[in-house]
Amino acid sequence: MAAVEIVDVEHIFMLEFQTAGVSGKFITFSAEYQAPGESSYFHHLHHHYELHYVQRGTCTLTSGGEELHVEAGQFCIFAPNRYHSIRETSADLQKMCIGFELPSFSADMDKRAAAILLPFSSFSYYVGSADNISNTLQKISDTVTGPQSDFFIQEELRSLLSLLVLELAWFIGPTSEDMPDNKITLDLKRNFIIDTFFNQNFHLHDGDQILADQLYLSSRQLNRILKSLYGKSYQEKILEIRLEVSLDLLRHSSKSITEISELTGYNSPASFCYFIKKSTGMTPGEIRKSAIPKPV
Repeated sequence: MAAVEIVDVEHIFMLEFQTAGVSGKFITFSAEYQAPGESSYFHHLHHHYELHYVQRGTCTLTSGGEELHVEAGQFCIFAPNRYHSIRETSADLQKMCIGFELPSFSADMDKRAAAILLPFSSFSYYVGSADNISNTLQKISDTVTGPQSDFFIQEELRSLLSLLVLELAWFIGPTSEDMPDNKITLDLKRNFIIDTFFNQNFHLHDGDQILADQLYLSSRQLNRILKSLYGKSYQEKILEIRLEVSLDLLRHSSKSITEISELTGYNSPASFCYFIKKSTGMTPGEIRKSAIPKPV
């Protein structure tokens, strides 16, 4: 049986902050100083915005069939529920990643909130220079290493996250002219764990029971939560992710059909080929041949 990747919750913050009356949540932070593990290369998504800031080296990400080349001094931000993956990294890569949540833009909100949120509703992903936000990003990195129970550390983080959102909204530009209760915080942490579990463990055959056990839920409770999050059952969500990962690997990697079938949880290449043919109307070989070759 394949090893299960347990979600590490130590880098999850769930710290709430305010930006000109807009409530945001600092979800997660990680500083990556080496090439990511293999699971990072699989297509995955999050319910929150995810910002990658490359401090040194280069990084190539993929999303929506496009390759996004991010160099030192640049950042890439993905909108919620946007499939993406890390394709290539240089040996000297130094990168940090920040996840944060913002409410959705609404046409009837006040002007201050609209000015902040409208830019975030205008993209699926965005790549740009980090010149205007690099100082804030570095301060966030320095601050998260402090004791998170310290009141002053938390307040500094709130101020820095508020500033980061303002800087991003200003930089991306407009496209026109109190604390939530503990249950909300717990639900956000639960949703993050579910997202990450799916992204890392889609190859499992009994993952629904493992995930339910991690969350201390019954199978019925888990399915109800998944329906509310994704509008899909556990099995439907697993098949969606397996298809995304499979198509990405077929188009952009040199892995064999057997390797891909094993990575995506199929007992045999024949089962994998049947799944791909049924889902797309094409065989894995046809999908691989149809992929646009990289320029030499």
